[in-house]
Amino acid sequence: MGYRAHSGSNIVNEQNPPKRKIVLLKLAEVKALTKLSHASIYRLIATKRFPKPIKLGEAASAWIASEINEWLESRIEKRNQETQEELAREEMVRKALAETTPLPSSNPLLVKRVNV
Repeated sequence: MGYRAHSGSNIVNEQNPPKRKIVLLKLAEVKALTKLSHASIYRLIATKRFPKPIKLGEAASAWIASEINEWLESRIEKRNQETQEELAREEMVRKALAETTPLPSSNPLLVKRVNV
């Protein structure tokens, strides 16, 4: 089985070339893209709400760019869904108030005159 060098230090199996180009991001790049702090990123990873980095060596890690982009897309989708749900709730409240709030002329307490 032959191997050849590809794009610098990447090794590619000649019989099974990569299906996609994998782009890796270091922590500084992930922080710049997400606007999250180091602590926030690792807190989210610990709670399984953020992609885990891959180990590149003893002291080197990196994130797969497509996973970070998917995470960002999911945050946008969540925001859009929450906005739609909030609008639907507000509309339900408006309808409920319109159906249950009597007009002043139909409320006997408001139209009844009190003789003093």
